[in-house]
Amino acid sequence: MTDRALPDGSRDVRRWPSDPSQLVDTSRCPACFSPLVGAQCRVCGLDLAVPASVELLALSTRVRDAELERQAFITGMRAAQAARAH
Repeated sequence: MTDRALPDGSRDVRRWPSDPSQLVDTSRCPACFSPLVGAQCRVCGLDLAVPASVELLALSTRVRDAELERQAFITGMRAAQAARAH
């Protein structure tokens, strides 16, 4: 989790989800992963009622897919290592 103060005094909240599927969960804020009840996050203030939100979701989808691929690769590495150990 990274919460940084910006020069104007606001916070730039960025967190990493515990589950990659949260990256594309449109019921959660894409920055802090808090549940959304409207277009603006009540926790970190990110406004999602802007056209850039479409691109953010596309980027989030690519990150989710890459993280799932990464996790599968690690699982394969562990399986191969366990097979060599026996």
